[in-house]
Amino acid sequence: DGKTLDQNRVAAFIKRMSTAALNSGTGEAMGLLSAIRFLFIRNPTVQHLLDNEGILPGVYIPDAEDPEMCGAQSTLLWELTLLSK
Repeated sequence: DGKTLDQNRVAAFIKRMSTAALNSGTGEAMGLLSAIRFLFIRNPTVQHLLDNEGILPGVYIPDAEDPEMCGAQSTLLWELTLLSK
């Protein structure tokens, strides 16, 4: 259906939002984390970003222009560990 998003794009957006949350104030970081949570609920296939066992082979390129090609599914959301402290 028209509401299905490409999982590479969703993973890239989640990764970029988690990185932005590290560089944000408390209120902004909480908003970004809320949006990340919503995306995980709507797109359960990207939850492997939270698990060492689920990542795909490849290299994450954070400054890639095309989110489809940045390799976000090849990384973990380590930012969440830093944000939890």
